[in-house]
Amino acid sequence: MRFDRKQYRLMLLILGVVFIFWMLFLILRSRECINIEHQYKEAQNMIVQFEKQIDNLNNQLKQYDSGVKTSYDNLPPTIKEINFYDVSDNDILKSGWVSVPENGKVKINFQIEGDATNLNMYIAPTGTETYLLQEIIDTVYILPDQSNVEYIWEVPNGTLGHFWVIVYNGDVARESETYNIYYE
Repeated sequence: MRFDRKQYRLMLLILGVVFIFWMLFLILRSRECINIEHQYKEAQNMIVQFEKQIDNLNNQLKQYDSGVKTSYDNLPPTIKEINFYDVSDNDILKSGWVSVPENGKVKINFQIEGDATNLNMYIAPTGTETYLLQEIIDTVYILPDQSNVEYIWEVPNGTLGHFWVIVYNGDVARESETYNIYYE
């Protein structure tokens, strides 16, 4: 079988295109291997960094356990849970709203973890740009090793607002999530 010039050029063009695609395939394949090697090295480096961090934390914990003061001594307390009850211990938090009973008394139970010196309770009216209208409800002082704090709040009639707590350990603190309160 004999090819004329047009067929010969077409055949060379097809072979050239196939060759180019084959080379691109090989290049991409080699890049994948290089990329996988690079990712593997990065993962190894991350493992080494994590091991160093774990060793550092273990050393800090050993210092803490041996009585040497470290940064652990001044951590803010953790607010584990806040529950709202009426005076008969019925849960009054429903769908994110605290529905104040008719007598206006709300028993609030705070579960705190870590060293805490006091907690401040706040309320701010609902609506936009009302943060500056916040008011402190009260401050409760916490005894050493006390993890359960109970407070009875006599909510003013007509209260509609956002309630939150800030728990302190000296000069460091942690803020709770916000709860919605209404009393009609």
